[in-house]
Amino acid sequence: MTGNRGGSLKAMEEGDRGEGLYRQALDALPFPACIIAPDGAVLFSNRAMDRAFGPGKPAPVLPEDARAIAGKAQTTGKKVRTTVTVTVSGDRVVRFPVEAIPLSGPATGNRAPVLLTAFLTGEEDPLRELLVRDTSRKKLRELLSTIRHDILNQLTILIGFLQYSEDLYDDPQIREFIEKEENAGKSIQSLIEFTRKFQDLAIQEPAWIDLSLLVNPVEVQNLPRDVRFTIDCDHFEVFSTPLLASVFSILVENALDHATGLSRITITAAAEGDDLVIAVEDDGPGIPPGEKKMLFERGHGRHGGYSLWLAREIVGICGGAIRECGGEGRGARFEIRIPRGMWHKKDEAAA
Repeated sequence: MTGNRGGSLKAMEEGDRGEGLYRQALDALPFPACIIAPDGAVLFSNRAMDRAFGPGKPAPVLPEDARAIAGKAQTTGKKVRTTVTVTVSGDRVVRFPVEAIPLSGPATGNRAPVLLTAFLTGEEDPLRELLVRDTSRKKLRELLSTIRHDILNQLTILIGFLQYSEDLYDDPQIREFIEKEENAGKSIQSLIEFTRKFQDLAIQEPAWIDLSLLVNPVEVQNLPRDVRFTIDCDHFEVFSTPLLASVFSILVENALDHATGLSRITITAAAEGDDLVIAVEDDGPGIPPGEKKMLFERGHGRHGGYSLWLAREIVGICGGAIRECGGEGRGARFEIRIPRGMWHKKDEAAA
């Protein structure tokens, strides 16, 4: 790319075909790279940069020292190199060399677009671990998806033959056994489907996450029109695995399944002493006292009895606890208690 110094980004990308090839070339690079416009805007970032630092919205946020060398390369028309410090994967700090290469020289009198890249140094490259880890995660997702698909196919075949076999026998005892086998197959099928939603979340590392993003599950989009959903959690962040989001999916699904006459689901968060208490409430009939002891036991509830049990296990990952403290006739209230050190207010974090 340094051989095109006499041109410009526009010239190199003339036509849809040229632009496509140019972008494909950058995406093929194994290291982070982006194009900086004369005004400092990021024109394009390649896939390696998105993998290392997370996809930008709409472009990656570059550290000031990286933008500074881009400006210097634009002014001098010469390659500039420096070492920058970047926070990646939530709170991990890495230092690595960065190189800025002007894509046209200063003789034109115009500031030039700049190619900004992470300068890899073989075994000393601090981003190597991050890139390898990303590839490993991608392969793991593909592996889990393929295996789950194959198991579900075999279960569909098994259940189909069991249903066919049931019609071949008049003996009521044999028919009863076949029916139980068929139901067991359907339960296994349901549990495997249940794991689908956790495939990506389960392999993501813990990080500081805006609580309002975690507590807004996709299930809310399918709520009946007569059910009102409100959230008041905007002021907090929690240090947690993204898997915590599935807890709120489980609790919303649980309310929809069991709360007869439901018209409201509310999720709020408030500090209580050293803890952050996140409450998920509904205005249904509530949970009978006799059922409360079994709520979080494996084998009780949705998805073969794994849902609320799984919710408790996930909350425990960040040192938290969950309990139900509503009253029969007054609606259900699930409280998630996050301990000190695993949450903070947004304004305090900024300060």
